[in-house]
Order: sequence, then C-alpha cells, then structure tokens
Amino acid sequence: MPQKAKTQPMTREQLAQRIYTIGCVHLQIEDVETRMNKRLDAIRAQYADQLEALRAEHDRLMTALRVAAEDSRDHLLLGDGKTVDTLFGSVQYRRQPVTVRLRAGTTTAAAVEALKRNDLDAYVRQVEALDKTALNGAAREGALTAAQAGALGLVVSGGHEDVLVSLNRDRILEERGD
Repeated sequence: MPQKAKTQPMTREQLAQRIYTIGCVHLQIEDVETRMNKRLDAIRAQYADQLEALRAEHDRLMTALRVAAEDSRDHLLLGDGKTVDTLFGSVQYRRQPVTVRLRAGTTTAAAVEALKRNDLDAYVRQVEALDKTALNGAAREGALTAAQAGALGLVVSGGHEDVLVSLNRDRILEERGD
C-alpha cells in the first residue's frame, strides 16, 4: 500500500483556498488550450482543401500502381523473388494469411453455437480461466488474504482510499470576477 505523505492538518478554509488556487490555474490552462485550438483550427481549415485533393490523387495513383504491378507481376519478378526494387522504391508481393472473423451482426456466442450444431466442436476453445469477480469478492471480504494469494501466484492490490478533487468551475469564475 502506498505511503501517505505526512503534512500538517489543514482547516476547511485552507482546503477551499488550495482548491480555488488549483481551479484558477486550471482555468488558465483551459484559456491557453482554447486559444491554441482556435489557431490550429484556422490552420487546418486553410490547408484542408489542398490536403483532400492531394490525398485523393495519392489514392488514385496508388490504386493504379497496384493494379499495374499485379498485372505485370510475371514480367517484373525475377526467379523466386517477391520484391522489385527500383531507384525510387520497391514493390513487394506478399500473400496475406487466411483469416476468419465474425460477419457483421454475428455474435461470438451465435457462431460457437452454429459450429457445435454442425459437429465442428474442434474449432471451439474450451478455456479454463480465473473467476476474477469471485476472487476480488473473496479478497474484499477477507476470505483470501494477500499471503494466500501470493502463495497461489496471485497479487491482491487496491482496497485503499483515493483522494479525488473536483473543481466547481462556475464558483471559481465567480470568485475571480470573470
């Protein structure tokens, strides 16, 4: 468990003042980020049409090159090679591995059920896994101690209190006079 820093106790007024100070700095960060993002948006807008046209041209040229390279494969490749090197770059021919994925709208459970229904159980995993929900509950209730967990190759962590600070932006703005 993390060590707590030892400080002098503070009053509610001191706490409120520290939160106010942090809030003021946070508002300054927001102001700078807002100004920066407005400038970035203007720059993006200035170049958007040019970039869109260039990307479209790049995609068109790349598609045409891939089609031509595929059609010319036998002519371009020498021997058993799978790469054509040129002064300006290379074209590589690589066979992609076969992959199986779920069709849109099909759930894993539905696919597993369909495989089992068609006597294709060999393609369904039977995985043993930890029941982390039950383990967390046991650790929380004290039925599983950190020492027991350690002996089992597990680590129990958490269970400590975090200190969360939330800022009341409107009140800080009001206090600053914004």
